[in-house]
This record gives sequence, C-alpha cells and structure tokens, in this order.
Amino acid sequence: MKQLYKIGLYLLIIISLIFSPTLFGDNSNTDSDYDIKSYNYDLILTSDSKISNVTLYIPIPAKNNTSSISPNLMERCSDDYPSWNCSIIYTEYGAMLAMSIDKVTPIFYSEPIDVPVPDSHGEMEITFIESDTYSEETPNPHENIYLSAGAIINDTIDTKNPVGTSEVLMPKFNVVENEEKAASMVELYNKPNVKLYDFDSMIYAQYDAPDDAKVQIYITSDGLNEWFTSGWRSNSFRESIMTTLTGPQNGWSQVSGELITGEGRYPLI
Repeated sequence: MKQLYKIGLYLLIIISLIFSPTLFGDNSNTDSDYDIKSYNYDLILTSDSKISNVTLYIPIPAKNNTSSISPNLMERCSDDYPSWNCSIIYTEYGAMLAMSIDKVTPIFYSEPIDVPVPDSHGEMEITFIESDTYSEETPNPHENIYLSAGAIINDTIDTKNPVGTSEVLMPKFNVVENEEKAASMVELYNKPNVKLYDFDSMIYAQYDAPDDAKVQIYITSDGLNEWFTSGWRSNSFRESIMTTLTGPQNGWSQVSGELITGEGRYPLI
C-alpha cells in the first residue's frame, strides 16, 4: 500500500511539473505566449477662452508613418465630436492627427451642488452649474475634447525599447534618458526594468484667440502586452505630452514629453 502511495505521489509531482510552467519562473518568451498586444491613446484639450478658425496637428503613435490606432481614432472623433473635422495627415514631421473647427467655446462648472429630488421625502442629488465664462460660481474648467482610441495588433510590442521598434508618439526627437527619475521609480515602486526618457515633439496650432487665452493639450499613449500563464501578466511602456498654448497661434510649437519603458513582468530567457 505504501508503494502504491509513493507511485501516486511521484505521478502527481510529474503532472504538476508538466502543467505548471511558472513553478520555477515564467520562462515563456515567444509570441504565441502573448494573448493580447495593444496600443492605446488619449487626447484631452481644454480651452479657457473662446477661440476661432481652429486648426491643430497633434502627435499620434506611429512607426514609419503608420499608426494602428488611426481607424479607431477617426471613428471615435466622428462619433464623439461630429462638429470637428478629423483626419490623418502627413506633415514635414510625419503622420499626425489633424483637427479643425470654426470655434471652440470654453466650459466651466461649479462645485458639486446638493439639490432635493422632487417628491422624494428629503432625498438629495448632485448637480452642477455650467457656464461658458469663468466666475467664482463656475471656477472649474472642463475639457472640450476627451478623445480615446486603441488597437489590438498581432506582433509583440518591444516595451523595453519601443523607440524605433514600436509605435510611439511622433514626431519624437532629442530623446535623453533620465536616470535620476528612473532610479526614484525603481526605489519607490520596485520596478527593476524601468527606464525613463525625456523627449521633444511638435504641435501645430492656428487659431484666433484673446492674448490671455490658454489652451491646454494633454496626450497619453501606451503599448501593452498581456498574456495568461497561471494568471494574467503584462508589461508595457507609456508616454505623455502636456503643453499650454497662450494667446493666438499661427504655426509650430516645440513641446516636451516623457517616456517610461519596461514596466511590468518580463519572461525569463
């Protein structure tokens, strides 16, 4: 009986080794092990003043002037912001998102206000006052555009070294590694593979506006690999550009961005 028990135990161990690839670490490293590879993109535009005759060229993730998110980006722009004209154009700096509209009117909100619900015996609901003018009553600017798009692709994304190998925000130049910031992330968040880079990009803006008008443009993008090996795992890179344009605009502006690579888990080779 003890002999049968030992045989059964040995068989159980062998089966566990076969069907538990992560017992000694996640050592898979092929494309077939990755289930989902995707790019994601967000654009937020906020104006605190009325601007008119607006044309913008905005960076998008691309490689060799090709952007996987562009079909979904055009669809989202058409569905969510039909008053804007959106297209992908090819500028002297490469493929970019072109957006134009006759005018943009600012949106301001009040702080949350509790108001009684009619016939509810004291129940309250939250509402806001909306205005196109800044005031003490409506001090909080609201985005005029919050545009999101994404794409699932076939090939594994090089999230450790995405520049030149994957679709990153373009144009991109003056890419410089920032070891000090990266070291802080490694120490604070235990991310041993992380590297951080500062870079420059370009935005084109043409519109009429008051001299003190401020238009904030915030762009984020990421590339993500997700796979299932005894649980969902992932690795990624992410990047962002934020700038504020003041007064009327008529041309290209150099803007600054940040790229963070090597986040998440990486299979052992």
